[in-house]
Amino acid sequence: MKTSELYEYFNGELPPHECERVLVWAAASEANSRQYERVKEEYFMARLATRAQMITCDRAAMRRRLGTGPRRRKRLRVAAAAAAVLLAAAGGLWVRFGVGESGEWDLASVERPANRAIIEFSDGRRQMVGEGLEQFVERNGTLLSVDDDGVAYRPVSEASEGQQEIFNKVIVLRGHDFFRVTLPDGSRVWLNSDSRLEYPVEFGGRRREVTLSGEGYFEVVADAERPFVVRTESQTATVLGTEFNISAYDGEPVATTLLSGSVRVEASGCEAVLEPGQQSLLEAGAIEVRAVNAERFAQWCRGVINIDDMSMAEILKIVARKYDVAFDGQGIEIEDIILCGSIPTSEKLSTVLAILTRVGDVKFKMKRDGEIKVFR
Repeated sequence: MKTSELYEYFNGELPPHECERVLVWAAASEANSRQYERVKEEYFMARLATRAQMITCDRAAMRRRLGTGPRRRKRLRVAAAAAAVLLAAAGGLWVRFGVGESGEWDLASVERPANRAIIEFSDGRRQMVGEGLEQFVERNGTLLSVDDDGVAYRPVSEASEGQQEIFNKVIVLRGHDFFRVTLPDGSRVWLNSDSRLEYPVEFGGRRREVTLSGEGYFEVVADAERPFVVRTESQTATVLGTEFNISAYDGEPVATTLLSGSVRVEASGCEAVLEPGQQSLLEAGAIEVRAVNAERFAQWCRGVINIDDMSMAEILKIVARKYDVAFDGQGIEIEDIILCGSIPTSEKLSTVLAILTRVGDVKFKMKRDGEIKVFR
């Protein structure tokens, strides 16, 4: 079999019947099996090297965070040296696979996140969606159309003020990638892993109001007569027509990042009006506004995790949500490892951790209880 065909197979480009043909061929003889394993190793290492080039160890950021003490400077040199390590074969990766005497599960079995979500209808029914075309009708006649990209609403008529609203909720679980919701007014919302959005299936009255838990990226259709309001547990964001991102995970500061238009953020008696390129941080009842590269905060809805100037601890928190795993970093100062770059969410967990191993001077192993230990 041609090497190019095997590369297409490992890259997921072949249809199911062609994949079956490759597997039958590989099992037909010892020579075929050896060629299969050799090309698989070449493909994996080439892909890993390409992905690792997207990430660097940010020494300047580490100096800013770590200060200039002798002990911390040493840690900086170790992390920087790790970025230059080039492994010779897949067997040399510092990521543990398989189940051994130490009781480790197969880390390679954790697949890449799927673009799926749960829709909760107004009568309490729940439906998993995201694979194939589906249509549903709400009890007021509103049509829901679902495809691989998300769900879109098509009201049967314009909602009138005073009409009783009925609500739907979209839930993206941990271990799933983003999912898009096209609201009745045409506004679009991308929901990240471990996030929920509740909204009326028709917008009546003088406000378009939704409730968010987790993270969402919004593209709001302009309507000067009906502001668009996003409520989280601790803040309210009001817009007319704009693009912005809100991250409101439990136990973390609420971050509202504006890409275009204008947003007014209100919380605990405080208020801030954001301009494009600004981000508000709500923590302990206070709002802080700072200038940021706003585009980096929207890359997740394009299938990329941006990790510029981010600590390993922050990165692993995102990876944990995206792949529905848990990390144990006790005994190692992962807050002091600062990286820059991006990680595509189209990769399996084993590839993501192998990349972080190469550039972050850490190792990973999955224990029988499913927790992933981080160590040096």
